[in-house]
Amino acid sequence: MGNRVWVLCDGIEEGVAMVKGVLEDAGPLKEGVEIGFILTAKGRKGGGKGSLLEGLILEEGVRCIGVERLGYGRDEDIVGPVREIAGGSRVYLSGMDRGLIKVLERGGLEVKVLGGMPRVAEVMTRGVKTLTPEATAYEAASLMDVVDIGSVVVIDEEEAPVGIVTRSDILRAVVKFKDLQKVRLRDGVMSFPVATIGPDADVATASKMMGERGIKRLPVVKGDRLVGIVSATDLVRVRTRRA
Repeated sequence: MGNRVWVLCDGIEEGVAMVKGVLEDAGPLKEGVEIGFILTAKGRKGGGKGSLLEGLILEEGVRCIGVERLGYGRDEDIVGPVREIAGGSRVYLSGMDRGLIKVLERGGLEVKVLGGMPRVAEVMTRGVKTLTPEATAYEAASLMDVVDIGSVVVIDEEEAPVGIVTRSDILRAVVKFKDLQKVRLRDGVMSFPVATIGPDADVATASKMMGERGIKRLPVVKGDRLVGIVSATDLVRVRTRRA
């Protein structure tokens, strides 16, 4: 394995979560490895290259060489740009997109498929703070302040998530309603319907869902019952939690 590799991923959270697998594959040669991220934008036009996070230390002795963004329509369209960016370096994928892997290999790229990604259950926060739709915005704001959390999941009688309230929602409620003690979460304060994910889904799926929906948190449900919550920060920290 050379000392420079590229990770092909949908988002930077997914890419960072894959770093541990890259270093495990490097074995004793991981010291001095340089890792770059190629962010795909399948189905979108444009894209453009741009180096972000260049020089960031991902692990001791492991440096980020930057982030490149692509825009492409078909799997075949990515081969040329990836070859141009990666040169003769190895390209790592999570293994979720088998069709893309085959296309890259046919294009002469050295592709390495990483093993199973961590599951959401391994990184999620349990014991989630919750309220009902009948709770007031003041109660939600107080709970977030006392416990120092960024969101509260709103659940029904069956403990199924029906909405979520964030600090941003509280700020908007202050402007819109003025008196937080007189407005209930169901009255236009909480965000709903709420996207959820199962505990057995992998972190790459969670990252993709957050990116597509433009959100930073996903309540985790088993059946319909709330069992945890996973945030974008959890996904970034996944490699250290598994170390």
